[in-house]
Amino acid sequence: FDAQTGDERFAYVPNLVFSKLSVFSDPGYRHQFYVDSTPSVNDAYISVDGIVAPAWNTILVGGLGAGGRGYYALNITEPENFTQDDVMWEFGPEDDPDATTDNDGNVISDMGLSFGQPVIAMSNAVDNNNNQKWVAIFGNGYNSTSEEGNAVIYMLFIDEGYDGWSDVGDLVKIDTGIGGIANPNGISDVRAVDLDGNGTVDRIYAGDLLGNLHVVDVSSPNQTSWDDAGNKFILYRAKYSQTNEEQPITTRPIVVNNERGAGLVVVFATGRFFAVADAVDPRIQSIYGVIDDLSNTEVSADELTEQVLTNEVFQLNADESIDVRVLTDNTVSNKGWFINFDVLDSSGSFVEFPGEKAVRTLQLRGDTVFANTIIPLVLSCDSPSGGFSLALDPQTGTAGTVEIFDFNIDGEFDSEDSIIVQNVK
Repeated sequence: FDAQTGDERFAYVPNLVFSKLSVFSDPGYRHQFYVDSTPSVNDAYISVDGIVAPAWNTILVGGLGAGGRGYYALNITEPENFTQDDVMWEFGPEDDPDATTDNDGNVISDMGLSFGQPVIAMSNAVDNNNNQKWVAIFGNGYNSTSEEGNAVIYMLFIDEGYDGWSDVGDLVKIDTGIGGIANPNGISDVRAVDLDGNGTVDRIYAGDLLGNLHVVDVSSPNQTSWDDAGNKFILYRAKYSQTNEEQPITTRPIVVNNERGAGLVVVFATGRFFAVADAVDPRIQSIYGVIDDLSNTEVSADELTEQVLTNEVFQLNADESIDVRVLTDNTVSNKGWFINFDVLDSSGSFVEFPGEKAVRTLQLRGDTVFANTIIPLVLSCDSPSGGFSLALDPQTGTAGTVEIFDFNIDGEFDSEDSIIVQNVK
């Protein structure tokens, strides 16, 4: 659409969902998902068809969310002149290099429902002309038909899909080896990080449904090594500290420099909210800030410092007050921190909102991470309880030293908005 007028510039229906279009004419039609995911857009220096010389083009890559299994790429350099020739490629379950078919002709593949928003980035691999190769990076999604049920990351070379994905070197598939038939795994959003500032992606962070925070080293120019066992490891296994229950990770991590030592701080939240049962799941979820010291070493739960949320009342004036949450300011270990959403009620006798989870995308603004939680229905007939907005220092998991919320609603962010109760703020 034209951003100024709202006029449609062009429309595109992926072949991946074409077979479902006929149901629109069914008098008994009930809603189905189609192209139900946010695309990514970036400029890439590529040849769009393998014939023309490489040039800078604006590329859009998107998935289908709950609408299907796969991704598509469009050249939107000139949206006003968009034609069918600007449809670069699609990648579906049958394009997985390990895909097979069963006796009924159904595709068995690690490519599941494509919930993740892809990353478009320049890789460390180079083509025959010594140009850096551009990739689209995404997880395998959920509900794959794979017999192994593993969590997988795909890295597709954007300029290779124009003639399909059957050639060696068209893509790199990174199999974590974590999953199983009885407990299928999957990855949606990934975070790509450039460690040395040269513009290429060197490290990938991604969480899976079983609570594993994966790290993949893709800093080598040799793309065939990216899936080597020595280049991938689990940084942290998220489990609720009181019950040892696995905590699914379904959103993209935030990654910042570690100001207290070497490496990076990886901030991620747990919880899932895409299946019917998730709406009434009372299991406790958390937010973590784990240090990756770049030694490819796993961090254990007992190495992290807990920051605790508590409920307090902020008095606006003599007649008005609001309920707020405050955080402890505990000294953090050199491995990181965590916050459990097991906040007790005012009596201190039970968890106020079991199942609260931060499943919205984490946002980094300056030196503050913002997280919005949702409170699912404890009983299916209950009304929604909303959620909370949190502002955290990614280095420590505390509230930081800057006032973020205008609690007294005076239009100013100052000391009058601070709430200090003993060791919490």
